[in-house]
Amino acid sequence: MAQAPHDIPPIDHGLFLFQLSRARKHLREGQVDLAREELEPARNLRPNDEDVLNLLSLVEFKRGHYDDAARATRALLADNLSSAVLHSNLGLILFRAGNLAEAEQELRRALELKPDHVRSHLYL
Repeated sequence: MAQAPHDIPPIDHGLFLFQLSRARKHLREGQVDLAREELEPARNLRPNDEDVLNLLSLVEFKRGHYDDAARATRALLADNLSSAVLHSNLGLILFRAGNLAEAEQELRRALELKPDHVRSHLYL
């Protein structure tokens, strides 16, 4: 779970936000390797931060590093088991990794949580 801003030293918080912002910028510009480089120091500062894990999952997915993307998404799911979006995202990652049975299980879990989740229906 993300740390509350009041629990973070000001210098650490500013550096963290700067690195996260730069990683997002590079990702928007399609520079996934640069995004990954910028993300690593932020991840070192706060390895369990939800924003870091979410961005890490997306970056690794776009880089084709599906095991790393799945690991980050599973870490997010640990604190958000009822998130249909995260189960659906993990399903897509697992599908791309070739883990079809596990992908189907995650997509079906997403639909149990939110029966009208369109992306999960489309992926199945």
